[in-house]
Amino acid sequence: MDDQSALRFTITDQAGGVAPENLSKLFRKGYSTKSQATNSGLGLHWCANTLNALGGSISAHSEGLGRGTCFVVVVPLRAAAGRSEVRAA
Repeated sequence: MDDQSALRFTITDQAGGVAPENLSKLFRKGYSTKSQATNSGLGLHWCANTLNALGGSISAHSEGLGRGTCFVVVVPLRAAAGRSEVRAA
């Protein structure tokens, strides 16, 4: 996939950040830093699976706790079958 065929965007915050040992776990099914009573740990897992199925990706980067987190999302751009242009209604 070249730069012309994908939308790449970055989402950055200055919030709590992610501990280095947890970065590799962020997209695992069931992983959450929140209470299991109120969170299933599926949101980022579903995002990663959906993007991967589309040929895209999502990744996370953090300098550690208290230093914010940066997510990079890549979504492939494809023309709809049989159409050269798709317009919103």
